Amino acid sequence: GFYTSRGIRWLGWLFVSTAVLILFGIFANHRQDYPTASWQVAHWLMGALFGLLQLAYGIYLYFTEKRGNES
Repeated sequence: GFYTSRGIRWLGWLFVSTAVLILFGIFANHRQDYPTASWQVAHWLMGALFGLLQLAYGIYLYFTEKRGNES
């Protein structure tokens, strides 16, 4: 991470922190009557967050990247 840009480091930390929060939520709300439900929700939630964070990073890059000559 030393040679990467600041934006990509923040994106990585966002991925790690959301995964930890989702994992904490799974263990805090673990139910015995249907134990796989929380894992299925976690997969959908992490997939949606991954996609949204990728789109947000694309928008961030669009507005912050320096554009050179196209010719």
